[in-house]
Amino acid sequence: AVVGHSLGEYCAAIICGVMSLEDCLRMVCVRGRLMQDKESCVGSMVAVRCSNETMSGVIDSLGLGGEVSVAAINGSRSVVLSGSIDGVKKVLEDVSMEGVSHRKLSVSRAFHSPLMSSILGEFGDELSSIRLNRPSIRMVSTVTGSYVDEELCCVSYWLKHVMNPVLYEEAVKTVYEKENVKGDCVFVEMGADSTLSKLLSSIVGSHRSFHGSNVSGFSRVPPPSRYPVSKVRHFDKLIQDNFSYLFDESKVF
Repeated sequence: AVVGHSLGEYCAAIICGVMSLEDCLRMVCVRGRLMQDKESCVGSMVAVRCSNETMSGVIDSLGLGGEVSVAAINGSRSVVLSGSIDGVKKVLEDVSMEGVSHRKLSVSRAFHSPLMSSILGEFGDELSSIRLNRPSIRMVSTVTGSYVDEELCCVSYWLKHVMNPVLYEEAVKTVYEKENVKGDCVFVEMGADSTLSKLLSSIVGSHRSFHGSNVSGFSRVPPPSRYPVSKVRHFDKLIQDNFSYLFDESKVF
């Protein structure tokens, strides 16, 4: 099965055959351009060491639901706050009084927040121009936290992906509850660093339902940075050559 965190879900879509590599790259570029061009998308994001319930409660109590939201739930006490610069600052002032630690992310846009609504119309038009297929490999969505199939063929799903929080913790829980029958899960992270592997270790350690599970190992596969950009169109073949045996013969997530 495949899980993608935020923009990583587009990579998962390629591996699962939901989008072609060319269409995926075009959608990612269009998405990024729209977010960059729209002044309404300008904002800030902060990783905060608290629960989703606590953060959501603070946002509601301050009446900031229209400009600030939880952008990612990465663990029981690990969320990302996203929204307008002033709104995020007000929320942080409130939670900081409770001794909650936080770290500002190096971004200039409020991803996965209400501020992204201004791009939905144009992005939806672009999405309607490409072919979306049902996945050929099981995929656990971080939009819903559960398995997805024909939903991935709908433009509405990818628009929700822009706005909704990343439910990484919920997706990991789904993998364990549905796939880890014999306690022999192997997780392979493919990305620029080991961020998701660290989050995964924290999730596994904090949930009683996972205790006793035999996680055989956490691995990370770096991106093919050694390959020239001119060969990026062959990346899908590279993935297939190197990972098909994992998906065919093992339980890899």
